[in-house]
Amino acid sequence: MQGTDWVKEKELTFFDTLPESDPGVGEVVFTTRDVFRFFLVDLIVILAQRVLVLGDLVLGLDQRVALILLGKVVLASYLLWLVSSRRGGWNACGTTRLGKTLPWLLALPILALSLPLLLALSSLNLGWLVSFYRLFGLAYVPAPQDVALALASPELSTWLGIVLFIFTLLVGPALEELAFRGVTLDSLRPARTTFFALAVSAVLFGAYHFDPARLIPLSAFGLLLALFRWWSGSYWCSLALHATYNGIVLALFHFNPVG
Repeated sequence: MQGTDWVKEKELTFFDTLPESDPGVGEVVFTTRDVFRFFLVDLIVILAQRVLVLGDLVLGLDQRVALILLGKVVLASYLLWLVSSRRGGWNACGTTRLGKTLPWLLALPILALSLPLLLALSSLNLGWLVSFYRLFGLAYVPAPQDVALALASPELSTWLGIVLFIFTLLVGPALEELAFRGVTLDSLRPARTTFFALAVSAVLFGAYHFDPARLIPLSAFGLLLALFRWWSGSYWCSLALHATYNGIVLALFHFNPVG
């Protein structure tokens, strides 16, 4: 067993000394190029959607929601191909094991305790944005989440509402966990410290949503998910946490509908 002198010499952090901090087994499978390509595909999909909407080629809420879901299918297809095409890709993402018991037992209580902090960060983030816009004589008015507006709208057909609800509750978290707590985290394993890898994957998760009003709270939530992914060694633990969080958000919007 190597002592603390070795830890200091290598400039490691507390997270690197934890024996359970093992997101995968064997060599690093994914690279930062894979992460860049994922974001590039996502950006192309978003730009294509914007062109169709701005060109009045997509009319009505149903068509818009269907277009968004189709874009996610394209992104998911690329991600699944990426993971499947790498030898050991699924193992590197942590999908082949359930992980350790203790993180599972602590996941939901810690999520419940962190919700007030996430809400406080949301308010703080919004306050900073408002102040920043005021410096230029502008007013920043945050838009409610598109998913919440769509699900609450009577214009959305029942069947598409069900599909959107299932996607938001399960499919979306599964896709994001595979991308950020799988591919991205594995690509960052050669990083200088473990915490650096966790933090970068969290910030990329926040940036992925392309919403400045939610960047900080989503990054904080991404860090929480990354910690549980790393601690448990399992994709399924962070997925369960992510799906539960999305379910809570949907429930809050249901009982406090946006205008």
